[in-house]
Amino acid sequence: MIRLTKRIKQEIETFSQGSIYRLNASSADCYVFSLYHNDKGKITFQGGWDWSKNLVDKTSDRIYFLNTREFKKI
Repeated sequence: MIRLTKRIKQEIETFSQGSIYRLNASSADCYVFSLYHNDKGKITFQGGWDWSKNLVDKTSDRIYFLNTREFKKI
């Protein structure tokens, strides 16, 4: 299991709140993601915007709520 560090939390917050791609999912209330090690061994994330009441992405294992800025495991 990969630990969610302060650095990764900050990167997810910055990306999910400020990305231009957020405009494509303006009604989404969360960002779902999974952590992994990239080819250089650095921890990073992959995910997308979603709706917490009916998640579309069933493969991600973590969630960041955009309004409350809260992280949880799914």
